Amino acid sequence: MDTSVRNLKPGTAVQITSSKFWRLAPADMRRRWWFFRFFDWLTRRLPFVSARRGLLVIRMDGIGDMVLFRNTLDQYSDVFKVPKNEICVLGCKSWESIAGDLFSDYGVFFIDEHIYAKRLVYRIWVNVCVRRLNVAVTVCDAYFRRALMADSLAYVESAPRTVM
Repeated sequence: MDTSVRNLKPGTAVQITSSKFWRLAPADMRRRWWFFRFFDWLTRRLPFVSARRGLLVIRMDGIGDMVLFRNTLDQYSDVFKVPKNEICVLGCKSWESIAGDLFSDYGVFFIDEHIYAKRLVYRIWVNVCVRRLNVAVTVCDAYFRRALMADSLAYVESAPRTVM
């Protein structure tokens, strides 16, 4: 049976096989993410003696999405039963200039998502800063274009409760 793409008829079943490695890896994951995961794992293991408190909201999207998200953020205090002053929004430097107006009641932490994806030292520094927040709940409520950016940040925080 000829299964080349040119000779397939509509409705023909095709079985695609791959190695176990590629079935376990996300489709868009770049090679460097595998290398970075080890350092993410090390940072996740950093011990902190203080009690976990607060909520970390990971939003690595653009300015327009952040403006739309602002109304939803007001509901997080009631939903997660956390005071507004214990909610920290982790986001991109692209909307840092408007954060003072939009998020005056909340803590904010900005990272450069492009450098985080490419430079190991910056990534380790950001991971340690995120881990030091030591929050009780991590929320990542949006799908992001960049492979495993927000997932890695939520993983590093290692909060007892993570909502994805």
